[in-house]
Amino acid sequence: QHGKIERSIRNHRTWQYIKRTHIARMRLDWEHIPDAQVEPVSPEHPFASDLDIVGPRSLHRLLNTAISREGTKRLQQWLLTTVPDKDAIARRQVLVRELTPLSLFRDRLTLRS
Repeated sequence: QHGKIERSIRNHRTWQYIKRTHIARMRLDWEHIPDAQVEPVSPEHPFASDLDIVGPRSLHRLLNTAISREGTKRLQQWLLTTVPDKDAIARRQVLVRELTPLSLFRDRLTLRS
């Protein structure tokens, strides 16, 4: 019984953290948006620094809700690609449209990860 209560408290705190980070992203409250461990980007990249793709106040940090390092790295690769794959982008857009209204599902998935 005690373990169940402890687990419930832990889940509730994690749920609060998830919601706080969503609010921080909406408000561009950079202090409360989690840092992402990203790979170094070549200074020769044609647009990474101009568009703030990675860094402390970057598009990557704003969008990254990945739980795993691999997910974070994948998002970075997508954002930095210089030769986009039109078909792959179209498939991702379909998935985004399907998942957009499912915020509770996405948050529960994050909680369980």
